[in-house]
Amino acid sequence: MNLKPKKQEQGIVLLSCLIFLLLLLSMLRFTLNQRLNGGNESGGRL
Repeated sequence: MNLKPKKQEQGIVLLSCLIFLLLLLSMLRFTLNQRLNGGNESGGRL
């Protein structure tokens, strides 16, 4: 049973998923901020 390759693959998948989620969050924040025109800065932050 080779556990190291599986763990490495899981880590790579988790890292890619985290980066993808971060990109989605940044894009959502950017679009929301543009819609609000910076009127609600404190409310836009999570």
